[in-house]
Amino acid sequence: MIELAPDVFVHRSDAFAMNAGIVLGDPGLGAAIGPADRRALLVDPAFFPSDLDRIAAFLEDVRAEAGWILLTHSDWDHLVGVSRWPGARIVASSEFPARAAREETRNAQSLARVDQKLYVERAEPLALPLPSTLVGSPSDLVWDGAPVHLIPAGGHTPDGLMMLLRRERILFAGDHLSDREIPFVGDSSAAYGDTLAYVRRLVVSGEIETLVPGHGGICGRDGILERIDEDADYLMRLVSWVRETRRTIDTIAGLIERCDEVVYRKGAGNPDVDAEHRANVAGLARAAGMA
Repeated sequence: MIELAPDVFVHRSDAFAMNAGIVLGDPGLGAAIGPADRRALLVDPAFFPSDLDRIAAFLEDVRAEAGWILLTHSDWDHLVGVSRWPGARIVASSEFPARAAREETRNAQSLARVDQKLYVERAEPLALPLPSTLVGSPSDLVWDGAPVHLIPAGGHTPDGLMMLLRRERILFAGDHLSDREIPFVGDSSAAYGDTLAYVRRLVVSGEIETLVPGHGGICGRDGILERIDEDADYLMRLVSWVRETRRTIDTIAGLIERCDEVVYRKGAGNPDVDAEHRANVAGLARAAGMA
C-alpha cells in the first residue's frame, strides 16, 4: 500500500499497473457503522480477487468500512471490484448509466476473455453498478472525510470523472495521463484536449501537486506537465495526419495500414496500445465521414 498523504493510500495491482485509491474518512463514527471506526472512499477498486482481498484486509486493519466507491468511468477493468462492497454508495458521471448499459455485454465478454487467459476465478460475474450519486458538472462530494472535488472529464470516454482531493492536492485522473499509454480516445479528440487543458490550469494554479493515473506511475507537478505536453502533442499530430492523409486515402482500412507514420513513445510495441492507436485513427476517420 502506497501512502500519499495522511489517510490517502493507493493500492497498485499487478494487472495493467492499475491504481485503486483509498481515502479514509474522519474517525469517530463507529457507533453509526458498527465495528468500524470510520468510512472510506474507494476509487476504482481492482483488479484481481487477491487485490480486492488486500484492500479489504487493509480496511479491516484500519477499522474502516467502504462507504463510497467512485468510478472514474465504465470500462470493465474499473468495475470489477464494486460487487465486493455491496453496501457502498456508488459515485459516477451522469453519463455513466447510459454508457454502462450500452457496454454491458462487451464489458462482460472482455473481462471473461482476460480472466480465461490469466486463469482468474471470480466468485461473481461482472455486475452493472447502480450509482447513487451522479455528477454532471464540477461539484463537491458530501461525505465523511477530506474535501473532495469531482470533475467530469471527457476524452477517453464520455463518462469520465476525475477526483481532486483539494487539501492534499492529489488528482485521481482515471484513464488519462498515464506514463504507460497514449491517449485512448473513446470519446473525441476535442474533449480529450479540453480535459488536458483543464488539468494544466489546475496544475499551474497550484491546485494539483500529485497525479494518480488509472494505470501507471504516480507523479508530481513536473511529471504531470510533461505528460500533458506529450499527450497533447500526440493528439495534435494524429488529428493533423488523419486530415492530411485522407486527401489521398479514401478508406479507414487504408489509413490504418499507414498509421505507423504517427510515432509515439508511451506503450510503443505493446499490442494493446498499438491496437488503441489504430482505434484512434479509425475513430477520427469515422468522425470525418469516412467508411
